[in-house]
Amino acid sequence: MFQQTGFGSLLKEGSKHYSGLEEAMMRNIDACKALSKMTRSSLGPHGMNKMVINHLDKLFVTIFRRDQDENKLATIVLRGSTHSLLEDAERAIDDGVNTVKSLVKDKRLVAGGGATEIHLAHLLQKYAKTQPGLDQYALEKFGQAFEVIPRTLAENAGLKAEEIIAKLYAVTADSKTSGLDVSDGQIKDMKEAFILDSWETKSWAIKLCIDAVLTILRVDQIIMAKPAGGPKPRDAQAPDLDD
Repeated sequence: MFQQTGFGSLLKEGSKHYSGLEEAMMRNIDACKALSKMTRSSLGPHGMNKMVINHLDKLFVTIFRRDQDENKLATIVLRGSTHSLLEDAERAIDDGVNTVKSLVKDKRLVAGGGATEIHLAHLLQKYAKTQPGLDQYALEKFGQAFEVIPRTLAENAGLKAEEIIAKLYAVTADSKTSGLDVSDGQIKDMKEAFILDSWETKSWAIKLCIDAVLTILRVDQIIMAKPAGGPKPRDAQAPDLDD
């Protein structure tokens, strides 16, 4: 860092067009000091020890270095052989961070592995049988729509979705927390297996899906747009090779 006397010696005497430059430089240096203090205090006493810009391959990344084990800030640098692996790793980290953020707001958890969805489907279809008229069919289809979560889990795990759905329906009447463990393909208690989902995320997903369906049902008429232009072009014909 330049001292006021040292910086002034760098400028030639009598150079009037440099007037005020020394003062401006010192103001910038003081501002940097104030910014560093503000950043450190906002992140807590153990937030970071040093903030550096490092060069990784062809990219410049900002790294927050710290020596303490307990702090409020961390840097995660991902490396991978292919771009798709990096995207998968980044997506997994984003999902984990968002899960923590959701649990900070609401700590309630529900059974995962499709257990919550299949139990809701069971209750809705059971309630549909008590309703007369067309409401019965609407409620039944609404309940069947919840099967998409356990069905997707089974298909992604390479299992037979129809068999998994049938097994889940068979056990959900006695156990509300029975779901699919994709690691071994078995039906087990999700609470005992510690396979849980955020209640807030699950509830908002259901609300948004219902709002999307209601928006579509409110549409009275759909006008299909046709491409503008002249007559339809003629089909290409085979050339006459005799000519």
